[in-house]
Amino acid sequence: MEARAAVREALERGERAALVTVTALEGSPPSREGMALGVLESGERFGSLGCDGFDESGEHDAMRALRERVRLERTYEWDDASRIRVEVRPFTPGETVPGWSARPELVVIGTGPVARALAAIGKVLGFTIRAVSLGPSDAPEPDERRRVRVTNCSFRQNPRR
Repeated sequence: MEARAAVREALERGERAALVTVTALEGSPPSREGMALGVLESGERFGSLGCDGFDESGEHDAMRALRERVRLERTYEWDDASRIRVEVRPFTPGETVPGWSARPELVVIGTGPVARALAAIGKVLGFTIRAVSLGPSDAPEPDERRRVRVTNCSFRQNPRR
């Protein structure tokens, strides 16, 4: 799940969370501006800052920001010539997460193996999954299930056959 979406959903559930966002780069670290790591008060984390080391540092600083209720700015070193600058911002329920937009939707029609795979991949990528089928859908945990019914349609066959 995308970091900003995870933080927003945590806030909606009444949980506190922090967002760690890459604000500047120096050299060639494995990151880019705007990458984000969401850390919930439970310690669960979403997204990435570009590497495990940055993510671990971001998680540590996010927990500190949540504990002390302060905003932090930090620099994480990659090598002698490369580093990233991050903003660590704690959020409490009721606050708005900046830069967040509604999750994109993926409508999956059918119940076969391709539909199930699409729904599973879409869920991992942070999509809202809408499963549409003629019968029961076995899509993995869709956000919405729609069952459609086909009415008996009569049509004429082409007489030139």
